[in-house]
Amino acid sequence: MRRTQLMQRRAGRSNKLWCEKPSVVNCLRETWRMVTTEHNGTGRQISRLDVGLLLLRGTGLLLALTFGWQKIGWYREWLHSTTALSGVGLAPLIRSMGFPAPVLLAIWVTLNESIGCLLIACGGFTRIAAASAALGMAGALYVSLRLGEDWMRAALYLIVFSALSITGAGRLSINHFIKTRSSKSHEHDD
Repeated sequence: MRRTQLMQRRAGRSNKLWCEKPSVVNCLRETWRMVTTEHNGTGRQISRLDVGLLLLRGTGLLLALTFGWQKIGWYREWLHSTTALSGVGLAPLIRSMGFPAPVLLAIWVTLNESIGCLLIACGGFTRIAAASAALGMAGALYVSLRLGEDWMRAALYLIVFSALSITGAGRLSINHFIKTRSSKSHEHDD
């Protein structure tokens, strides 16, 4: 296929094929090229940085689906038991490490690793949620080092969430969508 025909198809004049050679690898390459260089319908380009931030925010989803869901399960079980709240979840561990207010910290960690991480994954209130998650991961890193357990996962999450608290969510996020919608509504009001 000649270059001009391919360019016409990409420009939307002919949409029979969106991928020059119909193989999985070529179609993935073409999709990646389109995501990183084509316009997203608003006249703005989606950059590789935005795709990279989206992938980093995926760690929030991973944390929420694994550890966050597990911690929520502890409190769901607690609702049907006679155990005191101070004996549920991470509260006993937090108390043994000498941290103040172990019950409040345990609930905060649970909210961080569930709702907070889902917000990070969606790109809603990313900087605040990522800063809170990074602080929680700093605590997890400290506890892991003190107990002699595997500390690498906590360190990795700490780095990712610290970076997201600095950069924000990027354009592929709820924050950006709300921001662009509100700026468009203000333009129509004038």
